[in-house]
Amino acid sequence: MSAAQTSRTPVLSVEDLSVEYVTAGAAYPALSGVTLELAPGEFLGVVGESGCGKSTLAAAALGLLPANADSRGSIRFDGEPLAGMSSTRLRELRGGDVGLIPQDPLASLDPTFSVGSQIVETLRAHQRIARRAAKARAVELMDTVGIDRPAERFGQPPRAFSGGMRQRIAIAIAVANTPRLLIADEPTTALDVTVQAQVLRLLTRLAKDRNMAVLFISHDLHVVTQLCDRVAVLYAGKLSEVGPARDVMDHPAHPYTAALLASIPQGRTTGRLPSIPGEIGQAALLPGCRFAPRCAHRMPVCDTEPPLAARDRGGVAACWLAASSAPATLAEAGPVAASRRDVQSGGRKDVP
Repeated sequence: MSAAQTSRTPVLSVEDLSVEYVTAGAAYPALSGVTLELAPGEFLGVVGESGCGKSTLAAAALGLLPANADSRGSIRFDGEPLAGMSSTRLRELRGGDVGLIPQDPLASLDPTFSVGSQIVETLRAHQRIARRAAKARAVELMDTVGIDRPAERFGQPPRAFSGGMRQRIAIAIAVANTPRLLIADEPTTALDVTVQAQVLRLLTRLAKDRNMAVLFISHDLHVVTQLCDRVAVLYAGKLSEVGPARDVMDHPAHPYTAALLASIPQGRTTGRLPSIPGEIGQAALLPGCRFAPRCAHRMPVCDTEPPLAARDRGGVAACWLAASSAPATLAEAGPVAASRRDVQSGGRKDVP
């Protein structure tokens, strides 16, 4: 997006972020060494299977990690570190400068209060605004996100709205105070394709109008590619690949990204749907490449953790196939590299 290109001062900076959840005396890594930046007006997509750490990244960016989480690294909003922020400053940030669209709007909306009153509450928590003016602004926001007859529906409870309309209310709450950063945590998961397209168009318009940076978390790489400027692929808490969204879709440099793309049904109505063999399981505890146990291109060198190497088309990928200074064993991987090119060019027969 043009705004992202003209201003590179990051709204959100995540540097070498690692998060472990401690349960019953054992520590399980959810994120490991994640580094990302997000500029004003930019859409950054974060994709991966369930359990890859996407929602943990969102919680960390909001300062909402649970008590049993141990985090290391740095998260900054407009250069201001989240670590050490007072509870008052964090409350100002959440819902003010940073908005959140949760996965499940029905669960996030209070069923005992009208949708309008919940928008008013968000406005008055962050602005010095009279209740009457806040109500007028809430009605305006409901109209902005596409709620028919907003003045009439202001007093209705969440149960009176469809799933798509509840998601629009959640978006209205998230953008009520014109945040500089919007975190959308799988905001279209429960929506049918028609409503999903409407919500995505709405998000795009709001972000453009307000020059918001958007961290868009999803399991759907195709949707992210349509919507986002860049995409970051997470696997078992580590970055597999980061790059321009269209280039990552057309020319994946990591076998996991290629496998995700190959798993998209693409209109198939008969036969077995493509899938990635195996499961994540305890991959975050493995040495070397965490995707190696599920990768058809596995080599002996994969027992050593790969570096984040520069992709041919911009960005980085954590794979020995993409490493510019790979060890000698990579010279034996001619057929492997050829099969990766088959995946990139559309031939799905040799999917990793």
